[in-house]
Amino acid sequence: MHPFNLTRGIFQTRLSRSGKVSPRPRLIALEVTRRCNARCRFCAFPSSPERGGEGELSRSEIEEIFRDPLSHRLDLLRITGGEPLLRADLPQMISGIFLRARPRLIYLTTNGTLPEALADLLTVVEKNRIRIFLQISVDGEGEIHDRVRGVPGAFAQVIRSLELIRQRRERFPFPAGINHTLTPENLEWRDRVISIAREYDLGYRMVVAARYNENTQIDLDPRQKEIPFAPAFSLPREELARVYRDVRAAAEQALPPFPSLSARIWGLGVKYLTAGEENRIFRGQSHPQPKCSAFFSHFRIRADGEMIPCSGLNQSGGNLKENSLSGIWNSSRARDLRQAVINCRGCWIECDILPSAVYSGDLIIWRIKGARSKR
Repeated sequence: MHPFNLTRGIFQTRLSRSGKVSPRPRLIALEVTRRCNARCRFCAFPSSPERGGEGELSRSEIEEIFRDPLSHRLDLLRITGGEPLLRADLPQMISGIFLRARPRLIYLTTNGTLPEALADLLTVVEKNRIRIFLQISVDGEGEIHDRVRGVPGAFAQVIRSLELIRQRRERFPFPAGINHTLTPENLEWRDRVISIAREYDLGYRMVVAARYNENTQIDLDPRQKEIPFAPAFSLPREELARVYRDVRAAAEQALPPFPSLSARIWGLGVKYLTAGEENRIFRGQSHPQPKCSAFFSHFRIRADGEMIPCSGLNQSGGNLKENSLSGIWNSSRARDLRQAVINCRGCWIECDILPSAVYSGDLIIWRIKGARSKR
């Protein structure tokens, strides 16, 4: 990310929250399917790839969304699911979005168990020179990974995907990283997963499986009560503290998948999220807590076309099968939702908090305060 784009995004978001300028999206999270072929315990998506796809936005509907000029200055487009690679039309979809909207980066997360589909995607990525970042889930080695993901043979497929990524990056370099989700089964596998990341020249990120995340059913209303952070599993406090010492060490030694400024933002964001989790678990402090910029700088599009502010405030501004992106963004319903965001009690859902931390400027403020406190 160029410093000018970051600075402009921060000022635009802060001014739009104060009502002085019109908001403009900088990041969109696009859920292309709710289907998944894994059975992760910390996720609530359907585990059958053949079921759960009813009502999904079609490729033509998605491409129509990104013809809207409002989507043409995005810093980041997140492609998420479910498992995105279950969409057979994903390569053509991403190509169509990129050619129309030209986001500065497309960020795609996958469980890595569909190497043939990944090969098709990377062929289109290389042909069209699409700016993409791939995040692959690796939660251990062999049977341990398979157990966490709930699919026998998953790790073997992941290794095929990693080999494929290594081969394709020789022809068309693109950033990629490993996401290591901690559960009771794989707490001792950090060093091995880091060595896999180094072997394949990938970024590395360790996260604790959370009770509330973008892939779970959230049974709290943040307009009434803060959505807390809590691990998705129970451990004695002393053992959980040891886990977080490892998480903190991994954050300090993170292998960034991005070059230059993007790498610094990425690394700082990892430390910010880790500090927020530790404060909430061990100190009972909701800090840091950025001013939320959902529906000011970022929002989510669900697989059925509903346009919502974030995972926590799951209230629709409208359906993109029935209205345009600009039509919903500039509607009175959207203005009501922005007021609800301003009045929100808060949450700590990683994929929603991080954009707010960046575009509110809180990430930079937190870094400056931290540097001063060490003097």
